Amino acid sequence: MNTDPDARDPLFPQITKIPPDECESVRLGSFYGGWICQSISYEYYVDTTTADLLLFKYACIFNDVNHGVTQQPRFVLEILDQQGNLIDPTCGSADYNATDVSGGSIGGTWYSRNGSYAYVDTIVDSITGAVRTQAMSGSTYSNGLRGRDWTPLGINLAAYHRQTILIRITSYNCGQSGPNHCGYVYFTIGCQKARIIANTCGNNVQVATLTAPSGFRYRWYNPSIPGWTSDQQTVQVNIDSSIYYCKVSFMDDTNCFFIMTTMASPRFPHSRFTAALDTSGCNYTVNVTNTSYTSISASDTNSIGDCESFYWYWGDGSTTATRNPGSHTYRQPGTYTIMLVVGLAGDECTDTSYYTVTFHAPQAPTISGDSVVCVNTRAHIQVNGATAQRFQWSTGQNTQGIDIYPPDSVTVTVHVWDQLGCETILDFHVDVDTVPLPIFDPAVYESCVPYTMSIVDINPESQRNTYSWNWGDGSTTPNNNTPTHTYSSEGTYRFTCFIKSAEGCLDTVYNTAYVFGFPHGSFSWTPPIITVTNPEIQFINLTTPNPTNVYDWEVFYHTSNPVSYPNTFEPTHRWNGSTTEYSGSNLVRLITTNQVQTPSGNVVACLDTVENTVLIINDLLQFPNTITPNGDGINDIFEIKNLIEGGGFTDNELYIYNHWGRKVYYKKNITTREDFWDPAANNDPDGTYYFRFSAKGYLGDILRNGVIQVVR
Repeated sequence: MNTDPDARDPLFPQITKIPPDECESVRLGSFYGGWICQSISYEYYVDTTTADLLLFKYACIFNDVNHGVTQQPRFVLEILDQQGNLIDPTCGSADYNATDVSGGSIGGTWYSRNGSYAYVDTIVDSITGAVRTQAMSGSTYSNGLRGRDWTPLGINLAAYHRQTILIRITSYNCGQSGPNHCGYVYFTIGCQKARIIANTCGNNVQVATLTAPSGFRYRWYNPSIPGWTSDQQTVQVNIDSSIYYCKVSFMDDTNCFFIMTTMASPRFPHSRFTAALDTSGCNYTVNVTNTSYTSISASDTNSIGDCESFYWYWGDGSTTATRNPGSHTYRQPGTYTIMLVVGLAGDECTDTSYYTVTFHAPQAPTISGDSVVCVNTRAHIQVNGATAQRFQWSTGQNTQGIDIYPPDSVTVTVHVWDQLGCETILDFHVDVDTVPLPIFDPAVYESCVPYTMSIVDINPESQRNTYSWNWGDGSTTPNNNTPTHTYSSEGTYRFTCFIKSAEGCLDTVYNTAYVFGFPHGSFSWTPPIITVTNPEIQFINLTTPNPTNVYDWEVFYHTSNPVSYPNTFEPTHRWNGSTTEYSGSNLVRLITTNQVQTPSGNVVACLDTVENTVLIINDLLQFPNTITPNGDGINDIFEIKNLIEGGGFTDNELYIYNHWGRKVYYKKNITTREDFWDPAANNDPDGTYYFRFSAKGYLGDILRNGVIQVVR
């Protein structure tokens, strides 16, 4: 749907998306290639007393790609019956394709464009009103683009009076899969009376301007003026009281036509009508007959045609703009002056006539009752009058008096009939003293336990109210307009606000607080003992299962920068890098978030954090093969690397033997550096020695034997 009168087609900027004198148009068809067909249909009931001429305006864009005729971009207009059959295959349809355009068989103003193009078109969704852009990338066309500027098309529907027809418009892209072989059409549809408009009226008119309906080809002629013709829609002729004829034919098929006539003479409107009262059953109806006409002078009573516009003013504030309204019914008895204004030439000339009617009222009943009540409290309303016999209230009741409990101010209507069947309509208004309802801030109550909420009424109209509260958890707060309440347990609590207005009217407001619990995180891991030789761990999530939980893990390396595993139930982690970076105690943190989609559409996140320490044993023992006990502090002793700091083999034994197999050193359960063999402290000479080391570890027992060279 196009609504911008200044918008232009992106391929042919000289073509506007909406034709002159129209306020909107529809675009049918696609910018893109491939076999794309779009169609739209309109169902229309033909009433020729209102309109008998269908006006169709269109502008179309084709890409002539030298395909076969059946595969070329194409535009089709059809008028169909309800079974989908063409009503008139010759004069009730139109069918154009790119081959017709390039071959010159279709008239009208066509623009051409060759080469490549690129554009972005702005499109407004006709249903949602959303604005979006649609991009189109360039391509080159051998025969280029053809654009037809706005062209009117008229179809006479006089033969289809009181029929329901179907107007179908179809736009086709090319029938092959080539890129960007587009075909689309902009169009508008309207209707009007098929008549010749003559702008003559009044005295001293020498020239008449005659205008035929738009959207056709024209041939004007006058048998009394030999040789005079015109092919224009509008002609100017002398006022000579002769008959002018116009052959109106279709733009693309002159074999489809009809003949229209008019007289070129002065015209004067004469407003005339008769009126008759219908008071049967106390019915206040006037029946009117329109006898208005036009003549060649203000005093001539001989009709030469009908007036062009009719305006009825009934004297009760209502109007009708049709020639023959038939009748009008008044709501109450009284005196009313009816006025009929008729016009010609766009109401350049008018005439007015009047008729006064009087409807006498019977003895009128009256109505009384409670005119002010509180919300949903009783209001009694009563009809008074001895002649009232029958009642019909707008509430559906049929007694003389009724009780209502209105939630809002209301006007109640009752129809009252007397013994003669005369009807009187009475209205009674009941004002409801409404309690100004509060506007609470916040408006949504959703959080994690414990949830403390403070409520404030931000409606200045309700500041005079008094509020009491029932929180739905067994507690109450009386006479407090700005309460604070804490929910200590998770759950759904329906709380109530009892409102009392300054006038004493009562009301109740309900709301719900949603209080969500925290998850309880817990985890373990396997294997239970982690070593640097296999520093991999599988975490076991022991948190109470909940489908809304989200689990985030953080594994630390003796630093504040952890390795994260977001949104993972049970991650597997392997420590990498130097063993000194992770051997020993490592902090592992599990953050469990219970993410709940609340009834309001929000997401409430309740978190629980649990931490454990994972001990990584450094079981990678390193035995020296040479020591130099020269007192320089470097390699002076037989130190087994990672034995003490690794902590993996606390139950151990070390034997040292000299070259002859004599034991020179023994230590049980080495726990400090001083426990290692020091040849200097033991007065052992240089030479070859042998060691035997046995230990019991977390992952089993080990035994190591080796040779040691002592060199000073």
